[in-house]
Amino acid sequence: MCALSISFDGAWRLMAGPQDLSAPQQAALMPDLIFSGPQDHPTTSWNDADIHAMIVAFYPDAIATLLGVEIGQLRDKSVPLKALPQSVLRDVFEQLKGAKDAVTAFADLQTRIAPLWHSARPDQHPFGRMITDWSRALMVNAAFSQTGRSVRQMQRRVKTLAGQPLKRLQRFSKAEQAFALALTERDADMAGIATDAGYSDQSHMGRHVRAQTGFTPAELMRRFESDEAFWSYRLMG
Repeated sequence: MCALSISFDGAWRLMAGPQDLSAPQQAALMPDLIFSGPQDHPTTSWNDADIHAMIVAFYPDAIATLLGVEIGQLRDKSVPLKALPQSVLRDVFEQLKGAKDAVTAFADLQTRIAPLWHSARPDQHPFGRMITDWSRALMVNAAFSQTGRSVRQMQRRVKTLAGQPLKRLQRFSKAEQAFALALTERDADMAGIATDAGYSDQSHMGRHVRAQTGFTPAELMRRFESDEAFWSYRLMG
């Protein structure tokens, strides 16, 4: 996903490496308005104290269409919103900073973005509540694109739309399925979840999940249950 992050009150810092995690207060402050492209690896932010903020996630192909950018150029980057090319949607994002709270800002964003997307949305735009659905739809559309129908051309088309190679999307999809299974089948063992999610074995799942989240599956689920910092995973749940 891509993301728009807005801080209405309070300070946050992006942990760029191990040195920041050991001394977070010394990391550079992030601007109030940030746009993040697709990320290959997990990211961590640090709040100096209480913070009032909003993060809105977007499918890469959709937001690239609205912003008029090549989304692959923003892969693994988080930039100040003003670094993006001037566009109607960027103006909308900038105006959200003046909202009194996140609830008001989100309602305003939906109202403003709906007509923009209605006029720009491709006829066969994919939609799904899970990465699995979305990436599968991307592959189908890419396969029937007039730009070419070979496997290589399909892979290039998916990478252009998503900012990620097809193989990486498939890894995200598997990890997502494993996470969903772990939530709905709490009594199932990790080996069974790995098999049901399409991994060759439990070790295979562990390597993929650790690469994408920074944690083993068991540690991820333990922290999901009790650690406040894992609020985004609880939203997925």
